[in-house]
Amino acid sequence: MKKYLITPLILISAILTGRAQIPNAGFEQINSDNSLAYWQPPTIAITVGDSIVFNGPLTERFPESVAGKYCLSMRNAYDFTQDYGIAGGAYANNDSLASSSFQSHFALTDRPDSLIFYYKYKVNEGDTGSCTIEILNEHMYETGRGYIEVTGVTNDFLRVSVPISYQSADPAAFARIYFKNGLSQPKFSTHLLIDELSFIYNNPTSIHHKDNIAQQIMVYPNPTRGRINIKSTLPIVRTSLMNTNGTVLRQYEKQEVPDLSAFPPGIYFLHISSVAGEIVKTITRY
Repeated sequence: MKKYLITPLILISAILTGRAQIPNAGFEQINSDNSLAYWQPPTIAITVGDSIVFNGPLTERFPESVAGKYCLSMRNAYDFTQDYGIAGGAYANNDSLASSSFQSHFALTDRPDSLIFYYKYKVNEGDTGSCTIEILNEHMYETGRGYIEVTGVTNDFLRVSVPISYQSADPAAFARIYFKNGLSQPKFSTHLLIDELSFIYNNPTSIHHKDNIAQQIMVYPNPTRGRINIKSTLPIVRTSLMNTNGTVLRQYEKQEVPDLSAFPPGIYFLHISSVAGEIVKTITRY
């Protein structure tokens, strides 16, 4: 079992932050210097005299997204002097711990069961990317871990679920999330995009379970003559309008407003996909 050391002052400060969400999980926020807020690239050990060429920033905000405007972009570099590839990557950090070596850990108050995110390879020269999740207890011992590898060129963002396995019953206090763009021999042109991270909680006693997806997504008016408004606390990925036979009549991307005015009166189903899961709402067109 791994152990991480941390000063009591920093530990108390982190616990008192309450139920923490994944920092900048949609990658929309930036710092004053235009760097990506709450996410940092890996540290590169550079030897004097090394000739390193970068294929763009190892970590940055990129103008493609599942539900917003931007996502996380990871590119690679190459050290011609040492003749090896350098993998881009990113880890979530906590600015309140910026002065410590535990900046990459953020506070939790529940044990997540899995992590969901979306990925897309703009270019992939045979590389495999990875995501690692570490869950720590209040004494900074590792109590749970999740890991997954992704590969292959994709035209659209693909949804991935990473199960988290626990070695003990200790409550979760901290989490660490780390992405890497290339494992053994990173290729120079490989370009990996990541978006919309969220923890999933299946514990019936969890607050996250009570605040289920159906309660976080509302549609109105219903019945309707045509337009349907969707009010959601979760980012919407896609909405599909179906008839009672299950035929998809129309699809709407992200924040598009569904409109039934072109269809005859009757019963319809609105299949709403969010970053945390999917629900179906019954709609009456009159």
